[in-house]
Amino acid sequence: MDDKKISLVESVLLLGIAIIMDGLEIILNVLGISFSIIALDFLVLGFIHLVLWLKGADWKAATGSNAIEALPIPLLDALPIRTFGLAWSIYRSNREDLPGKETSKSSFLSKIKSLASKAQ
Repeated sequence: MDDKKISLVESVLLLGIAIIMDGLEIILNVLGISFSIIALDFLVLGFIHLVLWLKGADWKAATGSNAIEALPIPLLDALPIRTFGLAWSIYRSNREDLPGKETSKSSFLSKIKSLASKAQ
């Protein structure tokens, strides 16, 4: 439990930002003004990406979902894609037993060791 990359407090703060942005986009979509928030979308995208990157967390899903949310597509903006993408990134970062979590160096070394053992 000590090896969590993103703590509970950080998770709550980041998810709070994502939920507020998604809620703001839903309200603006209902009013029909979804283009006015694109600059704020990219600001939030950069902040969340920077925090996850500095923590060494899995940032790919959060950045992808933020980029999708930044597109000015009315029905797509109304979905909470940013929040779910960030939650998935936090979940993947704090779990070590998920497939695909090996680093490329350890994966490379394990492949070499298995090939060497097969050769003998």
